[in-house]
Amino acid sequence: MTNPKKISLGEIVAGDVMLKTGITHASHVAIAVGQAITNWSGQGSSALTVHGAIYAGLGSVIESSGPGLLHQPISKAVWLVYRYSNADVASIALDVANTYYAMSRNAGNYTGQAKGNAPAFGAYSTTQAVSSLARPTNVSPSGERASKAIWDGGARESFYCSNFVVRCYEAAGQTASPPQRPINADYRSVSPKELQARLNGDPRWRLIGAYPA
Repeated sequence: MTNPKKISLGEIVAGDVMLKTGITHASHVAIAVGQAITNWSGQGSSALTVHGAIYAGLGSVIESSGPGLLHQPISKAVWLVYRYSNADVASIALDVANTYYAMSRNAGNYTGQAKGNAPAFGAYSTTQAVSSLARPTNVSPSGERASKAIWDGGARESFYCSNFVVRCYEAAGQTASPPQRPINADYRSVSPKELQARLNGDPRWRLIGAYPA
């Protein structure tokens, strides 16, 4: 991948996918090392792509991080910005992200929340994040079944960064006519590096540029 052009905040559109590059937190070291070792990805993806989020507008993102689902200003880093060709699907993906965030703020009243010792809706899943480094993200029959469960309350209640991005777009794609899979990946197991590879390798996605927040 050639060096992308620098862009301003005004060039980013709500619903764009943002991928953080570089080490800005201690946890990013482990992510980068794990992605370098496994090396499933191609298409110019980098082990230093360590986080994913969805742009929410007005300088903020919706993301899955350690505390859970967050709606907050863009953190200081260099972000690669990707845009989907279907603006309506991208808008719905943002709606889904906002809905998941709202549900996480009121998890006790959400009928689909996990019970017993399972995490409340919107919790960050370290287990899923780590396991995403250990296997490729091709969509299997079990992945197809999980995808169909997104809208019926049967999907997982916890998230991690790139999983959250793919899941929001997966749900949005199912509302299109005909239905589509905007990101060709199993949302249950997709690392940030693998997400970058899938976006780079799909002509429906365009790298808008690098935003140095």
